[in-house]
Amino acid sequence: MRVLLLGGTGEARELAALLAARGIDATLSLAGVTDAPHSPLPQRRGGFGGVAGLAGYIRAHTITHIIDATHPFAAQMSHHAAAASAETGAKLLRLIRPAWALRAHWQAVDSLADAAAALPNGARVFLTVGSQSLMAFQRRDLWCLTRAIAPPATRLRGEVLLARPPFSLEAEAALMRERAITHLVTKNAGGSQTAAKLDAADALRIKVVIINRPVLPPAPEWATPETLLGALLA
Repeated sequence: MRVLLLGGTGEARELAALLAARGIDATLSLAGVTDAPHSPLPQRRGGFGGVAGLAGYIRAHTITHIIDATHPFAAQMSHHAAAASAETGAKLLRLIRPAWALRAHWQAVDSLADAAAALPNGARVFLTVGSQSLMAFQRRDLWCLTRAIAPPATRLRGEVLLARPPFSLEAEAALMRERAITHLVTKNAGGSQTAAKLDAADALRIKVVIINRPVLPPAPEWATPETLLGALLA
């Protein structure tokens, strides 16, 4: 068994530790968008050069299993992994955290552009969509508190806050009160580390605009590193 772990999430880091502890021959691949914490597995950084490049890597390194543990919104990489799996015969497994259950009073949209269009003039927006997803919010009539792990290249009117989860309910509520936030815009990333902002927004009666997940290609899916590892070793 030789595993290529496509990472970029907390769950991927947890799975990397489990694979290393079991002595499984695995490499952790990271896109290189943000600095990555230490991993017990060998790492590679950067893209593969599309499906052809990924398939070439799989063949060159005799990869038997691809584990897609990328972010739920990294749809292009998931599509490339599925295509490369079909081309090379390497088995594809997906580790993906469950989405947050939508609440009736939230406004669910399908794109960043739709989220920006849902915001009224003069809104004070808490924007947690990632540093690479800000172009749609370049409006003079919006004030944006942009929280990201890496400094964004796109500059918006407002404030940038660099922070890494987890975030507590108390801290999220205090942040929204201090900045007089009227709207929260976020992707439906799921998981517990960033869920507190949703409860804080509801408690403060702040409108939530949430972006639905993209459709990913079919693949066997597991919600936790432990259950995926069990399937890998079965």
